[in-house]
Amino acid sequence: MTVGEPAEVLPWDSEHFGLPIGRVVDGADPERATEWAREHGVHGLYLLAELQNAAELRAAITAGFLLTDVRLTLERSIGPEDARDGSAPLRAIEVEDLPALLDVADSAHSDSRFYADPRFDRSRVAALYREWLRASVQTPFADWAFTAVQDGEPVGYITGRQESEGVASIGLLGVSESARGRGLGVQLIERVINQAASAGCTRVTVVTQGGNIAAQRLYQRAGFRTMRAQAWFHWWAEQ
Repeated sequence: MTVGEPAEVLPWDSEHFGLPIGRVVDGADPERATEWAREHGVHGLYLLAELQNAAELRAAITAGFLLTDVRLTLERSIGPEDARDGSAPLRAIEVEDLPALLDVADSAHSDSRFYADPRFDRSRVAALYREWLRASVQTPFADWAFTAVQDGEPVGYITGRQESEGVASIGLLGVSESARGRGLGVQLIERVINQAASAGCTRVTVVTQGGNIAAQRLYQRAGFRTMRAQAWFHWWAEQ
């Protein structure tokens, strides 16, 4: 990206979805970004705006961006007392667990902005979360990846990583439809909190969707509080 350009191409998204996709640089004028996209043959743009900033929201809408999702960042403070291991039957994900857990992923992330945008092929969206989970287990993409097992079958997963000194984050969390309502989600969250506290972290963050009330309540039960609200917008050249 040339210095001063209002947007940049996202290579992974472009390759995965099979068309050039970019993002608006923070603070850039959305109208300039759409002009840049047309000049560079970019078909779609993502824009992330602060939900409390009315001027940013108006600028995005005026430029033809459509609201796709509300992005909530939640946070929980932790300390050495959180380093204890829980008694729940959780263990590290093994490669042999992936077939069952990849099936869980197909139904665990339907509230995401990618599913909300009809421009994205749903099979490619499902593949996105499958690839994310697979990468979290098979590469250093995540520092921690745990599964919940019932009757010998993996029925849930969580991934996490240490983002910086003192701060960890939760990446993916999913529980199979048949195992929901049994407290597994909180147990998985607490397992990552244990690991983060053991690594000396003092905070754990997680991002979820504004429309995903069940996820918000789950994280709130685990002691998380909302710290930031943002709006995801998408723009398409053909819309």
